[in-house]
Amino acid sequence: MRKIEYIITENESGKTIERYLKSKGYSSSLISNLKKTDNGVLLNGKPVFVVTSVNTNDRLQITIIDDEESENITPIDLGVDVLFEDDDYIIYDKPAGIVVHPTKVYQTQTIGNDFMYRCSKRGETAIFRPVYRIDRNTSGVVVIAKNKLSAATTFDKEYLCICNGKLNESGSFDQPIGLCDGSKIKRTVRDDGQSALTEYELISYNNGYSVAKVKIHTGRTHQIRTHFSCNGFALVGDDLYGDETEGVSRHFLHCSSVSFKHIVTGECVTISSNLPQDMVLFLKKNNISY
Repeated sequence: MRKIEYIITENESGKTIERYLKSKGYSSSLISNLKKTDNGVLLNGKPVFVVTSVNTNDRLQITIIDDEESENITPIDLGVDVLFEDDDYIIYDKPAGIVVHPTKVYQTQTIGNDFMYRCSKRGETAIFRPVYRIDRNTSGVVVIAKNKLSAATTFDKEYLCICNGKLNESGSFDQPIGLCDGSKIKRTVRDDGQSALTEYELISYNNGYSVAKVKIHTGRTHQIRTHFSCNGFALVGDDLYGDETEGVSRHFLHCSSVSFKHIVTGECVTISSNLPQDMVLFLKKNNISY
């Protein structure tokens, strides 16, 4: 359950509650659920219909109750570092090797297990809502929404990667991505694939390797790995996409930061994750700044 209170400003006065809530990011389905919730919408402490208009200094109180069934995820304390947490979000610093969401293959070593452990330890019931996923061997920032409202937040992610070859100072790959013929996992650039846009900015280069900041404007599976590989810049350690650098056990891709406008407070938030030690050591070994 999430209780939220808003104080109506002069500029917001005269709006219906429904219009006001939509301006705050509430979906039509969430507003519909509020109508069905006992005391889901209170104005100055009294139940009201969402067609009611609000006035300056009114107190609008919202109660969000999850009506979905929680997944059967085993609570396990994995000790994964948390970068940020409040009533609406929990943001993890995921190490490489841990999956975000439990699957048939990975049922215990996942962010979902740790999330459920944290909730059960506090006596809270919760639904696991990762707002995006990153690959098992990609490290970095992972955001979990604690309720239906925060799940509607828009997030801007930035990645850091180490790749083979020398990139231009900046550039983009605007190429459709689809499955490789005969594979259920590997992707490639192909005309009949889904549109995908990846932008990058070169940070440094030395000894045959580039370090780059990367932003994706679409969320295709393996998008960064596919675009870089298909354009001759396979990520270091990415054996699925053509690189087998000695001594590197995973692809060097790190979700370094996420920025968003907080769905409740309206505050602009940026959460960052430091480059993991395996990538730092590789850069130092090759005298590459970052």
